Amino acid sequence: MFILRQDNLDPLMPQVLAEFGRGSPTGVLRYRQRRLPPRFHHGVFVLDWTFGRIFFVGDDSRSELIASPGGVGGFAVTDIESFPDGRLVVFGVEEQG
Repeated sequence: MFILRQDNLDPLMPQVLAEFGRGSPTGVLRYRQRRLPPRFHHGVFVLDWTFGRIFFVGDDSRSELIASPGGVGGFAVTDIESFPDGRLVVFGVEEQG
């Protein structure tokens, strides 16, 4: 069965936190630690495999691009984890361009 999302107001669909445009989301993490600066506490990190981008959505629902690859080769981000001490680790594959 294939279902298209009608709009943001559809009560059967989860709330949309942010729109990032074209891409392939591969990892999402709600940060519940205190090691990073306060603006990151309780926010959501979203990875984009297609363009190697890392976005952050804060509690105020504002989103920002916090990392993207530079140069010819890319970095396909695949997963994100938070350790008990608050360290944030991003996993991925280096793409040769």
